[in-house]
Amino acid sequence: MPQVDLTPPEVWAARALRQLQRRLVVGLGVVVLVVALACVAASMQAASAQRALADAETETSRLLAEQQEYADVPVVLDRLDSLEQARATGMSTEVLWTPYIGAIFAVMPPGVQLSSITTSGATPVLAPAAPADPLQQPSVGTVAFTGRSLTVPDTGAWLDGLSSIPGFQDAWVSGVETKEDDEDGVYYEVTSRVQFTVDAYAGRFSETEGN
Repeated sequence: MPQVDLTPPEVWAARALRQLQRRLVVGLGVVVLVVALACVAASMQAASAQRALADAETETSRLLAEQQEYADVPVVLDRLDSLEQARATGMSTEVLWTPYIGAIFAVMPPGVQLSSITTSGATPVLAPAAPADPLQQPSVGTVAFTGRSLTVPDTGAWLDGLSSIPGFQDAWVSGVETKEDDEDGVYYEVTSRVQFTVDAYAGRFSETEGN
């Protein structure tokens, strides 16, 4: 049957207003809850960040204290490095002469006795001299010998022997003189020289040797 709603419009308007109010209250509650949860999360993150910052500051203070304790270590290491470099430079022209003297005696002709032996060459602050003879190879020093023999020495064999010693080159005899004394009578004095190269350097403190 057809019905007629005799409810006044004001009643329906009041009902709609109450429903709208309930919806607004629910929505506002949801917003408040979301904001509260966000604030709690932000507070937790801030607290965590604060703890991390405090831990980092503590670790920094500890490291600074240790750094202060070992502050002299870099200075000592730099000093050691400087000393090692100075040693390598100062000993760069070192020659271990003992084995070379033995090799020289080993190649001497029979009957020859050395009366003097001298060396000259480059130093860490002095460059090697240029070869006096254009036929000679570049070298870093010279070993000069003076020997005596009662017989004419085999200078060719002596030169070959000297040149065969590793690190030696361009051996030559600069003079053979006949002399006389009360002990041996007539004898022969032989003056010779031989060049030595960088192969004769010991290299005990060079960077290559150290590595």
